[in-house]
Amino acid sequence: MPSITRPCRNRGCPNSQPCPDHPDNKEYDRHRGSAASRGYDRAWQKARSVKLTNDPLCERCQRIHNRIRAAVLVHHIKPVDLYPELRLVRSNHESACFDCHEIMEGRKADESI
Repeated sequence: MPSITRPCRNRGCPNSQPCPDHPDNKEYDRHRGSAASRGYDRAWQKARSVKLTNDPLCERCQRIHNRIRAAVLVHHIKPVDLYPELRLVRSNHESACFDCHEIMEGRKADESI
């Protein structure tokens, strides 16, 4: 019986099987720590909820692409690992759709989503 291989789990990767460029998510998660240890605790969940309630549309789509898309994530303009003191500061938050957030995080090339 042939073995079944799964495609790479990294979104957008064209490889039809797991690849060395994108480690297994479980292994990656073990090294980076829990969400709470990275600053995404209850206080962040509340701040995120307030931001998405007040600004439910992707701010980048409106600003750059002149279109309306629902925001599903909140992006830290200045990254938490470099500016932990700005983690909950509203002026450091930007509502984003999934595609724009991937672009802002450098995980996806801007292909005029």
